[in-house]
Amino acid sequence: MANQFKPLCPHCATRVRVRSCERITNTFTSLYCICSRCGATWGGSVEASHFINPPARGRDGRLLVPGNYDFNDQGLLVPTGADVQALRNRAAPAVDPRQLALEMPVPG
Repeated sequence: MANQFKPLCPHCATRVRVRSCERITNTFTSLYCICSRCGATWGGSVEASHFINPPARGRDGRLLVPGNYDFNDQGLLVPTGADVQALRNRAAPAVDPRQLALEMPVPG
């Protein structure tokens, strides 16, 4: 069984149902949720901020980062040989200042 993303209600901390979602950009999605326990509804967002394991191929099938790759014990694609040091020295991606963090009140 695959893990599914299930947000928690900010009021009663119950797993909620995502009623609808709208993909704003390739990395940012707006969600609308409803709680079956307390009846709360609200909007939120999900953002993919960075890759843990970057894709080796683009959507068109072309190799994105040329080099030598192999799968590790967890099934992740990792660079091998001389490519390893070059990838480790790359700078982290910049944060988009136009996207605001979603802050919701914590039940007290």
